[in-house]
Amino acid sequence: MKKFLVIGVAAALSLPAMAAAQPGERGMRADTNGDGLIQMSEVEAQAQQRFARLDADGNGAITQAEAAEAREKMKAMMAERRASDEGKHRGRRGMRGMRGGEGAMFERADTDGDGQVTFVEYNAPMLERFAKHDTDGDGAISADERAAAREARKAARGTRGQ
Repeated sequence: MKKFLVIGVAAALSLPAMAAAQPGERGMRADTNGDGLIQMSEVEAQAQQRFARLDADGNGAITQAEAAEAREKMKAMMAERRASDEGKHRGRRGMRGMRGGEGAMFERADTDGDGQVTFVEYNAPMLERFAKHDTDGDGAISADERAAAREARKAARGTRGQ
């Protein structure tokens, strides 16, 4: 289960959904060079940027206090967005995975139990997801791989609760 859990706010900011799309469309925000492929280097650069935003003191590790501060900022932003949406988006999809509470997510991400989450710990679940979707192992996720991942997610959702 660790591989799917990251610090609470990181879940909301993590790798965009791997949906089949054209560059610039939903699911392709990670394709920063616009070549139609999601390269590992693009994903890593974005993960480093997200980590730096969470690491408020810039010491190379996220503490529970920093994670809580980022979580509160995210909640405020989401509340503001809901208020401005005028009811257009009523679902609660953004904070899935918060089983066990916000502190529990931090504890799962802190794999060495030292009370901090380093970039290696923060990035490990993303690397596992990337490898899972990069089925040919070429370091990039193609449109075909995105489509296959989307279909696998749909199939998995269809079998839940049976």
